[in-house]
Amino acid sequence: MKKILAAVLAAVMLLGALSVGAGASFSDITDPDLARRAAVLEQLGVINGVGDGRFMPEGTFTRAEFCKMTVCILGKQGEAAQYAASSIFTDVRASDWFSGYIHYCARNGIVLGVGNGGFAPTRAIYYSEAVTVLMRTLGYKDTDFTLPWPEGYISGASSIGLSDGLPSLGRSSVLTRAQAVRLFNNMLLCETKDGAVFASTIYGGLSDSAVIISVGGNKLTVVCDGVIKELTAEFTPETSMVGTECRLITDSRGHVRAAIPTEAYSARSVTVAEAKYTYILDTDGGKHVIGEDTVVVVDGKPADYSTAWLSIRPGAVMTAYYDSYGDCVLVTIGANSASGSDIIVLENTPASLTTLAVMFGLDQSGSYTLYKNGTLSSVSDLKPYDVVTCERASRTFFASDFRLTGYYESAWPNYETPTKINVLGTQFELYGPALDSITEFSKGARITLLFTSDLRVGGVVSASKAAGDPVALCTVASQETASVTLANGMTFSAPATGNYSSYVGKLVKLKSSDAGKITLSKIDLVSPGKTLDMESRMLGDVELSSSCVFYDSLNGRCVRRVDASEAYSVAAGSVLHAELDTAGRANVIVLNNVTGLCYDYGQIKVGVGYDYTFGDEPIETECVSVVNSAGECGGFPANFDTSGLDGIYGGIAFDSDYAISYAPLSSALCTRSDFREGYAVINGVYYPISSGVQCFIKDTGSWAATVDEVRTASNSIRVYYDKAPEDGGMVRVVVAE
Repeated sequence: MKKILAAVLAAVMLLGALSVGAGASFSDITDPDLARRAAVLEQLGVINGVGDGRFMPEGTFTRAEFCKMTVCILGKQGEAAQYAASSIFTDVRASDWFSGYIHYCARNGIVLGVGNGGFAPTRAIYYSEAVTVLMRTLGYKDTDFTLPWPEGYISGASSIGLSDGLPSLGRSSVLTRAQAVRLFNNMLLCETKDGAVFASTIYGGLSDSAVIISVGGNKLTVVCDGVIKELTAEFTPETSMVGTECRLITDSRGHVRAAIPTEAYSARSVTVAEAKYTYILDTDGGKHVIGEDTVVVVDGKPADYSTAWLSIRPGAVMTAYYDSYGDCVLVTIGANSASGSDIIVLENTPASLTTLAVMFGLDQSGSYTLYKNGTLSSVSDLKPYDVVTCERASRTFFASDFRLTGYYESAWPNYETPTKINVLGTQFELYGPALDSITEFSKGARITLLFTSDLRVGGVVSASKAAGDPVALCTVASQETASVTLANGMTFSAPATGNYSSYVGKLVKLKSSDAGKITLSKIDLVSPGKTLDMESRMLGDVELSSSCVFYDSLNGRCVRRVDASEAYSVAAGSVLHAELDTAGRANVIVLNNVTGLCYDYGQIKVGVGYDYTFGDEPIETECVSVVNSAGECGGFPANFDTSGLDGIYGGIAFDSDYAISYAPLSSALCTRSDFREGYAVINGVYYPISSGVQCFIKDTGSWAATVDEVRTASNSIRVYYDKAPEDGGMVRVVVAE
């Protein structure tokens, strides 16, 4: 299951769960697992209860009823009817309802009589008899076992998983209806004697492990075979299988006939206190680690947690699903965005949270909570033109001071009643107060968009009243266009007002000095002269915003967005710059070569290249590049001595069209057993393995390898690391020698 979840990590998370058919909610079944398994058999037409919505789980099945269930799970009801007139057993008459089922099973070698010519159709079936019937249905015969009957069949059933979950039953135990349900569910996923999974031989379509991520009507959205699919169910989905991994039986049209539960996850519903890069804290003090295999959905949409955590607000309702190993495999964070009627743009700051409650038309009694930019705040942190939303159920306010200034370029569907407008070459949908305030402006006006905490445009004001020139990382630029990524994850790509090619890999302020175009200005990096302490979330005496974004750089060049570990401490000299929000909290911090992530790591290649610096004529010059899983990157002149670098493993930082820095790597020889999950043990010291570690297998000449593939390929493994773990060092390259 974890492989499926890992394959769709940036793609999906559990919203709901597979449901059982409407008739499967037997009133006398209180065990959720039994309810789910009974649902499978009901969906396949194997059982239908005893009437009045009851199942009688502690009751028994007769030998005749068990034969009928066997025929039904085989889908042979029509053929069984042809055997109704048969006369094999003295106590089974042609007029009996069960005659066809019993005689079908007898004619096909599935059942035998009880001696003296009889079958005992109304006697309760014993465990040994039930196991024998199902093993024979799977294609096994008496000659397949060395032990005598029934021990041979009982032992065989255990070896193929048919009797899983029924450890205490003996050969003469009377099988309960609940235990029979378990046996039939197990059989669906057992292999036949020929080696095929039984369900696939009978029904044709059987998925690998799948997780139902949402239900609606007769539709199921699932994670299956490593992709997201929307499927039609041949039953009415309910919610009794929340947090269950399944295998889906489908028909020739691809419609889901049934879902066989394979693992049930335990669910914990909590309220988010704070989201971190690798975990979420709840208001009860719980810590929910979000790993590589955790599937995440935020506000009903699949999310990549590495970026989504920035938008997860305190007060949001979260359900975390844990497997039997205690790993958080699924997380759903309930809708925490407000409707248009729950958005207010502050022109003046309220005197108290009670005043704010009155502005939303809420009850003045009781207490309210306020978060600004994701951080627990007081009303004094609010400023004019902040946008506030309200989550009425939790009595929580969310304020944002994110703004974006540009020109009013176009409107849709018209300028009289626009619902969408274009600014900075990008279309924005308007919500709440923004729908009214935009009508005050004409095309070409310079305006500022005011955003809610979930990045919706909640207000529009004149740029003279409030301006927003957010910090952005320039990713692409030429003489004609520029592309940038803001700290909050928003991206812009539009015609540029200048040639910003030298800005690539640097932090800038995003502006607009011409309609439909992007204007960039370099940030003057000014060191705050303060130590960064992530454990206390302080930059000297300045509090960090919960949504604070960190960048590492090489003196402001080769900027990369990074995660600052929860207990990471950075000396004042390595903090290049800090931006503050309107509440005085740091929301952007720029570091200087702290994480080592500004380098491209791999095998360094030094050779002849071309330098276009001097006019249009290329000049042959010595260039350096890095060969790794991305291919060969760089190939630019170096402003450092490259002597002795060709062919060694290390890191190179590229800025624009130059290689500006070299990062040497130390190495150590390890064996397979020197690796732990996420670490390499070198001389007894645990070195973290970088999430972007480059892996190479010499025998195959392949860079497209994982650490586990390297370990599989060789027991002689050389690891390359940059510095000691206590200094932030990591393993950057792993080579199977």
